[in-house]
Amino acid sequence: MRAEYSDIGVDQRAAQDVISKQYLNWFPSAHVGYELNTQNTIQLSYSYRINRPRFRSLLPFSNFSDARNFRQGNPDLDPEYTHSMEAGYLKYWETGSLTSSIYYRYRTGVIEDITLIDPVTGFAIRTPANLALEHAFGVEFAGNQDITDWWQLNGSLNFYRAITQGAFTTPEGQVLDLSRDTYAWEGRVNNQMDLPKAFKAQFSFSYRSGQITPQGRSLPMYGVDLGINKEILNEKGTITLSVRDLFNTRRWRQEIRTDEIFRTIEAQRWGRQQFILSFNYRLNQEKGRGGRGGARPGGGGDF
Repeated sequence: MRAEYSDIGVDQRAAQDVISKQYLNWFPSAHVGYELNTQNTIQLSYSYRINRPRFRSLLPFSNFSDARNFRQGNPDLDPEYTHSMEAGYLKYWETGSLTSSIYYRYRTGVIEDITLIDPVTGFAIRTPANLALEHAFGVEFAGNQDITDWWQLNGSLNFYRAITQGAFTTPEGQVLDLSRDTYAWEGRVNNQMDLPKAFKAQFSFSYRSGQITPQGRSLPMYGVDLGINKEILNEKGTITLSVRDLFNTRRWRQEIRTDEIFRTIEAQRWGRQQFILSFNYRLNQEKGRGGRGGARPGGGGDF
């Protein structure tokens, strides 16, 4: 059980508008596991979580991507709350493991970006707002496998359906129906390889499908990351070359389609393409070595 107290205040002196919110929340969670034998385990979990608006989303000021498209925060934005329930089955074997799970998540106060047209200027204004609620349920798989003694593979795959129910009333009194029913999936594959001459390499690919949004749809997004390193100076030093978003394709894209608007938005939300060369030297430290086979699925082992 966790308790959190929040005190939020926004004072817009130019508009003579003061917004003040205080809330105390309790967040219970429970996790239960039962080991059937050394190779099979079942798990059940429940948690209640909060997702507070980012500071930038609360700022009432406008910024613009071009002369006719603006983004503006919403100081009256409330947090999202999520009830999450999950049942999982873990299978282990000598060279790997697999986790299969089904889940259900119930969210209230769902935060979504909406785009409105200013009736005076005709400009598009994009702002976050709280919708009513969302039901999401799906199935997820995560695992790892030692293909050979020099090649390890791990990855995850998630299929889900999300049903959102909500509406928004514009300053002019128009009610926008922002309900949606969408299916989507996402996955990631990561390869780690021990190469000749003490080189190590890592190659990963991630993909997120498109899905329906309250005012249109998001487009698929994918990307490739690559890393290679070599230990030098009697294994006390490591030189690493890593490339994030190798083909410069990891771009968030969304189409907005309403009776008044058709617009495409593109952004690199997770950072631009990067090439990084680094050197690390260990002083009187032994290099940590971890086991491989049978490890629990999870981390990608990024360099």
